[in-house]
Amino acid sequence: MKPLFVVRRPEQFRTAFYRWSALFFAAFLLVHVWWSVRGFRGDWFFLPTVMLLSGAGLILMIGLRDPVRDNMLFVDFAQGAAIGCLLLGAMSMLDYHRLLGN
Repeated sequence: MKPLFVVRRPEQFRTAFYRWSALFFAAFLLVHVWWSVRGFRGDWFFLPTVMLLSGAGLILMIGLRDPVRDNMLFVDFAQGAAIGCLLLGAMSMLDYHRLLGN
């Protein structure tokens, strides 16, 4: 039964793919710009590593299902990665030595 049903056109998938992939990369770019402007003193190797691992996850979520018949899992993944990047940027600016009293 399932091969007979189509829930979206390929153009709709393509539009969603471009939109959510752009959000994914924009979130990491935003963290990079935020760290540059604020003078982040931490390890700069951390962000590309997280992006590489998250990008592999995004690729798996895109290729896991049939794009015109199944749920688009990459949408939730890209949203989660973007929220995670926002939290990363916000939490990386806290002075933990001052907050913890060390």
